Amino acid sequence: GPPVDGAGRLSRRIQTDMNLAPIWSLAANKLVAKTASRLVKPVGEYIVEPGDEAAFLAPLPLFLIPGIEPPDLTRLNDFNITRVFEANRLTADQLQTLFGPRGPFIHERLQGVDPAPVRPVDRPLPRIAASFDFDDDTNQRGPVERSLYRLVEQTGRRLREQTLAARRIGLILTHTDGVRRIRQTAAR
Repeated sequence: GPPVDGAGRLSRRIQTDMNLAPIWSLAANKLVAKTASRLVKPVGEYIVEPGDEAAFLAPLPLFLIPGIEPPDLTRLNDFNITRVFEANRLTADQLQTLFGPRGPFIHERLQGVDPAPVRPVDRPLPRIAASFDFDDDTNQRGPVERSLYRLVEQTGRRLREQTLAARRIGLILTHTDGVRRIRQTAAR
């Protein structure tokens, strides 16, 4: 059936089976749905019809918009801009002047545009990997640290291009004698 019926059935089932009152929202993309769910916490539901994204977002305070970070809020507040409709008076070029490379991202967020696809539950999380092979064996700290720094920059750039954030970070170091060391940690 229609998505709203499925969401309502799922909500009722969670209430019955788990004795929980879930919050839920329905929208054309994750950005708008997440913003809507922030409005109805701790209990409730919110439906934003397709095409109504800009009108829904316009009166909201900027801090409710996912992806707008505290430094962005501070910068906008310097210009006495605290609501989405006020920030939407700025053009994409003006936002780029204020925020540099984050300008287009912020402009999309303020318009309710979220190109990130919804990942099906059974699909594994995306992985971004990079590697570096030294021409000669080395145990010198400087060349190893420089290589790691370049790898971090490359993977960070790829994450930003795909609007992803790292959940885990891993390092595999293989020595010429075949010994392999693997370390990983949760990203904070």
